[in-house]
Amino acid sequence: MTPEKAHSLLQMFIDWATESPRTKFQLAIEIPAEEMIGSCGVRITSVEEKQGTFGCELNPAHWGRGYAHEASRAVIEFGFTELDLHRIYAETNSENRAAIALAKKMGMRVEGELKENRWFRGQWWNTTILSILKSEWR
Repeated sequence: MTPEKAHSLLQMFIDWATESPRTKFQLAIEIPAEEMIGSCGVRITSVEEKQGTFGCELNPAHWGRGYAHEASRAVIEFGFTELDLHRIYAETNSENRAAIALAKKMGMRVEGELKENRWFRGQWWNTTILSILKSEWR
């Protein structure tokens, strides 16, 4: 990611934090004595239907250490308990096996795959959709 893109994303997250009512929560993942290593968030997509989306990004140098798992559990728990969501879902590139595995570790199940619905890096990609209901959490 370019520094300009990182700055743009950071500004978007800061803007989300000032919205009222707040519906998007993107939190930094940090470890002691180090800089930010990623982010994880939950965003309300429908207040009326109590739906939200979840996502987690982590610096590859820190993969496999449980940081994404810990952060994901915390934001999903927050989504169900504090935001009173009924359903939380994740959308990821179908080639992103790590993201799919993380969502499944959170108890999510695959709902389906959208075929070639995203144009990214000069080609079409499929998107896998996973979800979990509040009644299934824990």
